Amino acid sequence: MEEQYRQAFAEVLYIIDTLNSNNKAKISKKFLDFMERNKSSNYIVNLPELPLENPSKLKKQTKTILALIYREYLCDDSKKEEFIKRDEEELKMIMEKYSVDIFSKGNANSNKDNSLSKKNQQISSKISELPIPVKKHSLWEKLKSFFGKLVKHRG
Repeated sequence: MEEQYRQAFAEVLYIIDTLNSNNKAKISKKFLDFMERNKSSNYIVNLPELPLENPSKLKKQTKTILALIYREYLCDDSKKEEFIKRDEEELKMIMEKYSVDIFSKGNANSNKDNSLSKKNQQISSKISELPIPVKKHSLWEKLKSFFGKLVKHRG
C-alpha cells in the first residue's frame, strides 16, 4: 500500500479519536481495524487545531477517507440519498461525455447495434482470431507456484 494512504489512515484515526463516543460507535469496527493495521507507524500526525479550521492542511487522501466515513456512517438517511442521487447524476454525465454504456444488455455477439466503427470491429475480430498460447502446468507446478506466491506475499 502506498505510504500516502498509510499516512492518511494515521490522520483519520487521529481525527476519529476526537469524535464523541456516539459518532465513533457508528463507524464500522472492521474499517477502523483495517486503518489501524495499515496506518503508517512512523508518521507523526501534526494537526494541532481540532476541529479543523483549515482543512487544506489535510492530505487529499485523508479528505477522501473522511468523506467516505461521513457518507457511509455518520450522515442521516436523507443526506445519504442526496449523495447517491448526486453520484448517479455525475456518473451519467461522465458516461455521456465519454459515450460509455455499461448498462447495455446482452452479450457482445448480440450487440450488433453498438456504436463501434467498422475499423474497431475489424480490429476486434482480428484480435479474437489470434492464437493464444496455453501453457499447461502439472498439479505439482501449480501448487508450487501458489505456495511460492503465498510465502512471497506474507514475507
